[in-house]
Amino acid sequence: MQVGKAAMLLALTSNRQEEVEIKTYLKERYNYDTVVTEVGGVLRDIKGRVVKSVVSAAINAGILEKKSNHIHPLIHATLEAERGMMFDLPTQSSIVMKVAIVVGDKWLAVAMYGESAIHVLSNHERAGLGIMHL
Repeated sequence: MQVGKAAMLLALTSNRQEEVEIKTYLKERYNYDTVVTEVGGVLRDIKGRVVKSVVSAAINAGILEKKSNHIHPLIHATLEAERGMMFDLPTQSSIVMKVAIVVGDKWLAVAMYGESAIHVLSNHERAGLGIMHL
């Protein structure tokens, strides 16, 4: 399984039990390192926090090192996933998303899945995916 598909599968989990099962499977079957974080709030307020949250999650989980050749591709993959997740979304929209990071030998992927709405009656799903070479 490629890292992008693995990251999206992990981001699509509905609860912690599913998350743990997928993480275990990805580690045992593909030796992928993984971490999941969640980000939510009003778009104009969280836009700058997403990259920081993803980088912090990856470093704190020990799946990437605090080195430019690890952080640089992670930031680019995060920005790519963010573009898909937040495309054409008004700044006053509320958004909540699960972000999965999967690291393989040569590639990493950041997948985002969640919901957005300007009003509670306009809630709908969104997703984004970014993949970069390490």
